[in-house]
Amino acid sequence: MWQRIQTLYLFLSGVTATLLLLFTLFTVTQSDPETIYAANFTGLIVSGWTSIKYFNLVSFVLTALVTILSFVTIFLYKRRKLQIRLTIVGLLLMVAAIVAFAYMLWRQADLMQATTHIRFWIILPIINLLCQYLAMRNIIKDDILVRASNRLR
Repeated sequence: MWQRIQTLYLFLSGVTATLLLLFTLFTVTQSDPETIYAANFTGLIVSGWTSIKYFNLVSFVLTALVTILSFVTIFLYKRRKLQIRLTIVGLLLMVAAIVAFAYMLWRQADLMQATTHIRFWIILPIINLLCQYLAMRNIIKDDILVRASNRLR
């Protein structure tokens, strides 16, 4: 199970999806009462994690589903077709979570008339998508290899 490279990719995908819920991807600065918010896939949080300004349920649930799917898919190594399908579903769910997060950030920053600043952790969604894609590609290669070896017997 852990000998296959797609297992590592799926594990990294699950870890990065979990980190998306914790790390600040953008800081949103409201100029009028000078408040700084941390924006992650959970929502807008007042800096210092004291209170939530806006909870983004859609991106939170989608990211949590990607996390769960990534870790569950690791243990389905004997059912490669199901693994491919679940990886594709995880990839699509992550794209939907990114779109929901971007819409929330754009909408809330516009309503508050605030400015946004990118943080380093913005690479996490890209890493997650890349890991999902590489896992899917390697599962497909593995499936082709197993089918070819069955024909040789």
